[in-house]
Amino acid sequence: MAKYSNQEKISKMAIMLRGMQLPAIQLLLAPRGLDAVEYEEGWTHFETAMGRSLKTIQSASTKNQFNELLGDLDRWENSQFDVAEACLKHRFPAVHAELFENLTKMSGPEVLVSVGTFVTRYDALSARTDDSSKGAVALLAKRGITADSVAGVRALLSRARSMPDAGTAATGSEQLALMDEAVARMWAWYQEWAQTARVAIPSKRLRIHLGISSPNPNKPEEPETPSVE
Repeated sequence: MAKYSNQEKISKMAIMLRGMQLPAIQLLLAPRGLDAVEYEEGWTHFETAMGRSLKTIQSASTKNQFNELLGDLDRWENSQFDVAEACLKHRFPAVHAELFENLTKMSGPEVLVSVGTFVTRYDALSARTDDSSKGAVALLAKRGITADSVAGVRALLSRARSMPDAGTAATGSEQLALMDEAVARMWAWYQEWAQTARVAIPSKRLRIHLGISSPNPNKPEEPETPSVE
């Protein structure tokens, strides 16, 4: 069974919401109850899980710092994602498929998800000892995506995620609990529609757009299941 971190759940939710914008998918899911109200509910769950409604980062100076960090992360993503894709796609296709599965460039607060996912997968790749993984890491380093550069962007992610909250008296543990609850509600909505879409959408191509099927023909489909982080 698949087990996903909160970050991965948010990333999968973003992919599903984007996929639901396709008319072909809307046509197949409308008879199952997907309408504007239901879709807006999904976005509300997503934004709450991202922390938008939890009154974080309220002071002007803190907002400016946060936006600057997002800008730095966005610029890193725009350049390094392209470089990584270009050098791995043909030389190490299996590594490329794993590193970029359901991973696309994002903007605004969503960049925390996309860059965070890339860093997590890069760390896992770097920890492997097989020749293919070591070769891919070495090639990335030659192209400028070194362990030091990834460490730098990891530090940016850490700073952005731990920005001080000037407008609430909630403790860090209380804030994390609120976030966990928000992600749980979002994930319940996601699971409902993931399971519904598997039944309602016969086209694997469309299911890939929703992020519920893998483009890898050798990877079996695995329904999302509630799981602890």
